[in-house]
Amino acid sequence: MKINLYLFSILFIFPLLAVSQKEADNWYFGYSQAVNFGSGNPVNISGSQMFAVYGSTSLSDSLGNLLFYSDGVFVYNRNNQIMPNGDTLLSSGFATSPCVAFRMPGSLRKYYIFTVAGAPTTKWKPCVNYSVIDMSLDGGLGDIVQFQKNVPLLAADSAYETIGAVRHGSLDAYWVFVRNHGTPNKMYAFLVDITGVHTSPVVSSCFLNFNLTSYGQSEIIKISPDGKYLLCAARNSLSGHYGKVELYSIDNLTGQLTQVLLFDTGTMNMGAEFSANSEYLYMSNTIWSISLVKYIIKISQYDLKKVNDVTQFQNSAYPMVEDTSDYFYGNQLLANNGKIYFLHSLGTTSNMISYLGVINYPYLQGAACNLQLQAIQLANFTMEGLPTFVS
Repeated sequence: MKINLYLFSILFIFPLLAVSQKEADNWYFGYSQAVNFGSGNPVNISGSQMFAVYGSTSLSDSLGNLLFYSDGVFVYNRNNQIMPNGDTLLSSGFATSPCVAFRMPGSLRKYYIFTVAGAPTTKWKPCVNYSVIDMSLDGGLGDIVQFQKNVPLLAADSAYETIGAVRHGSLDAYWVFVRNHGTPNKMYAFLVDITGVHTSPVVSSCFLNFNLTSYGQSEIIKISPDGKYLLCAARNSLSGHYGKVELYSIDNLTGQLTQVLLFDTGTMNMGAEFSANSEYLYMSNTIWSISLVKYIIKISQYDLKKVNDVTQFQNSAYPMVEDTSDYFYGNQLLANNGKIYFLHSLGTTSNMISYLGVINYPYLQGAACNLQLQAIQLANFTMEGLPTFVS
């Protein structure tokens, strides 16, 4: 049976992933860092001018050719130049997932980029905005359309830090998800279809109430590649819910979320990703050790077949790797080759080296998933963030 499931994954799941994810062939992230998956494995590419402390997005065409990339503040074209009208988007370099981009339904040349603000400060206020990029502008390099830049979604008046998007279940359309931090917290799903952006969201209840105005508060939203689950996790204690992770199921026809599971890692949640078949969840976690004066860092696998019982689910946590370090295991991201990659940095302040680690077979249980810490050395030091793509 295991062999049959393995063959099914190779023959069915991965080809579908590759066809639907050529738009995610190019990952632009971190400090002038970029890798290309056109060959099936990550290859460093040079030229990026972006300095993203945490998250970013990048988008390619259906053949895997780069279109543009962004940190949520600037939008860069394929020549690594800021688009003429591609500055001053209303996000922050310190947001966990500041932006997400996708093709405008019904168009071959236009794209949406949605941005969310960083955690509230005197400079940044909670907000969600969208802009329209027309790839026919600037001689085919693309630009943000005049008067279609930083269009606010007024309903999301207390959303910040992280954003996610998933394809609609039956239409040429998308759902854009953010967490609104009012009392009580709500998850908002904005429909984007051929008629445009629907400004009245579908509203779902949250397990917990994350704090509204905690400077430095950080969160994660991660959507499974098949659009089945949405995960929302507190990255630090400032939300008021240190270590807590919420798991919801998504109705991708209606945008409605259903509460599935609330669990506790007891640590800072630095990254998360789902296997392509949504049977396993992987978490990057960190806790500071006063005695060691270092972080204890680990990556664990959870069995999503056990979500109906929180005790069984938490007990299913399999420690893939645990170590001590001055740095974290950073965010995780499923590539179009079916493997999950994560950031892993080593060294001293004067000699810092970053790698992409890899989980080679994330659809297999336990040690069989084959985690490798140093799959590829990156050209530049990069701390935590990887791009956000549509699921």
